[in-house]
Amino acid sequence: MWIRGWASPRRSGRSSPRAKEETNQIWNKEVVPQLPPDAAATMKKRFEPFSIPAMLAAREGKLFTDFYTPAKRIQSLKITDVVPRIKMPTLVLDYEDEQFYPGQPQQMFDALTAPKDYVKLTAAQGAQLHCSPMAPQLHCEVVFDWLQGTLG
Repeated sequence: MWIRGWASPRRSGRSSPRAKEETNQIWNKEVVPQLPPDAAATMKKRFEPFSIPAMLAAREGKLFTDFYTPAKRIQSLKITDVVPRIKMPTLVLDYEDEQFYPGQPQQMFDALTAPKDYVKLTAAQGAQLHCSPMAPQLHCEVVFDWLQGTLG
């Protein structure tokens, strides 16, 4: 529903104050009032790294009001521009039930030309979900074992 107000570079050719105003108006007047509490909590957490105002609002238990600025920042992130430049050995972790970036760890692994290893952490190990929050010991064991084996 908010997408119709989103002025993507493909649609408008550039960002504009009007696009920002329109996008944020749709976000605040149409989307936010209809967000279930769990979806609002997810949005707060997902946008924190991309916007200081969003992070500060989340810390106060509020939902950010400027959707446009962090969304443009997120839109500009393209791992495909970076992956070909990686020359060092790389460990790619993937998680069963990955909720933020499903499928992307495998895509990154496939795109890497440097020495690489892929580890999928699973629910059977208690290590599902992004960064395996319920199994930090296993997560760290995998990472540190890989570092020891790779770096010596």
